Amino acid sequence: MSKSTVALSMILILGIIVSFFIKTETFGDRCTAIVSTVFSQQLSQDYEELRRSVDAPAHLPFFPQFDEKYDIRDFEAEISTSIVSGYYSKAQKLYFDCTYDEIRYTIDGTLPGADSLLYDASKGIDINENTFLCVSAVNNGKFSDVRFYSYVILKDATDYHYAYGYNSLDNDEKYIYTKIYEAAKNFKPTINFGSQNLTNSKIQKILFCINYDNPLMFQLPLVSLNCVGSNNNITALTLGFDFKENDVKYYEKKTKERVEKILEKADGSYSLMDYLVTVHNEILYNCKYSDTMDKTGDYEAFGVLIDKVGVCESYSRAFQYICQRIGVENLLVVGDSQGIGHMWNMISLDNDWYHMDLTWNDGTGSKEIYYDYFNFNDAMIKKENTRSVYPMIDDKDTSRKLYTEFNYYPIPESKGEYYIFENYYSQESYY
Repeated sequence: MSKSTVALSMILILGIIVSFFIKTETFGDRCTAIVSTVFSQQLSQDYEELRRSVDAPAHLPFFPQFDEKYDIRDFEAEISTSIVSGYYSKAQKLYFDCTYDEIRYTIDGTLPGADSLLYDASKGIDINENTFLCVSAVNNGKFSDVRFYSYVILKDATDYHYAYGYNSLDNDEKYIYTKIYEAAKNFKPTINFGSQNLTNSKIQKILFCINYDNPLMFQLPLVSLNCVGSNNNITALTLGFDFKENDVKYYEKKTKERVEKILEKADGSYSLMDYLVTVHNEILYNCKYSDTMDKTGDYEAFGVLIDKVGVCESYSRAFQYICQRIGVENLLVVGDSQGIGHMWNMISLDNDWYHMDLTWNDGTGSKEIYYDYFNFNDAMIKKENTRSVYPMIDDKDTSRKLYTEFNYYPIPESKGEYYIFENYYSQESYY
């Protein structure tokens, strides 16, 4: 059961209890208001704290808590591991290969000694979180020099509570977001809001946030005009789903299977940047841009991942989902590219935002890819002058006729330079 389902269940129970104390004719509006208020109060978890719970370090942590004397201990031992130091998308089981019967190790960066953890070859070591192993072999009470092994287990952040769009909304908007999300997830087309003073533009903003946050919710439309009430007080919404339920389940299953294969390919990368490069390459090596734009998945994550063809939205949503799967904070950006509407990604590394455009990195040949648009910043956009970011939604802006010509959450500034592809890999040492 998801976080939102549990929260809403508790809130609705409270609403029913309270309903016994209010008049029948006002139950609907009052219960909705009560539920919304209680929901707002329980959304107290700090977003930064939530993000920190899944954020991975950009480099492997090598921070021993002792001085250099470790390398002049009693003897030198050959110790190898069943898995190399690196980044992994799921928990790992580690085994040592060593000719000595006893191995002592620590996981907190301290020097291994007689009181340290004793390795059990029959059980191995479970690596299910970020771990820094300091390892020594023991022979007749003497300790070998220390070997270091570092592991980062990437966390899944596909739950919408981690999503950028959701966390750009105020608490009342998050309540509406959750109602629409849960209804769409369960293919229930009609959502009743009661009296929430919802405007048409607010509904569209929330709907876009849901759509842009959840790349595997293929059924959710971008725009809905089936609203009940006035433009300034929409009380209900009816969605027309883009895909049938069985089709969504099929494409979701196939997409997840394909993504697991990509993650397996990237597992063991020595830095988060290396991991993302492998993901980038695996997507682009196995797809091409859709010139006809008439395929079922041209605008969906499964397009480039399963059908191996898609437009910019498909590239962006596919990369977005993989970033969510490994806990890399990201968002979709819409704008203008050489006079044509375009979508790409932004990702956050070491608290700096970078633009990422897989579509423009895809060459014409099956193995022809580029890195010109692998992590670029606002200054590079301005200098190149080939694209622009659409503005935030504005009811007063009549120059833009389409809902897709706006962004529906604030687009962060991109000033990062360190992880620009050319900068990063041209350094003598980037670890």
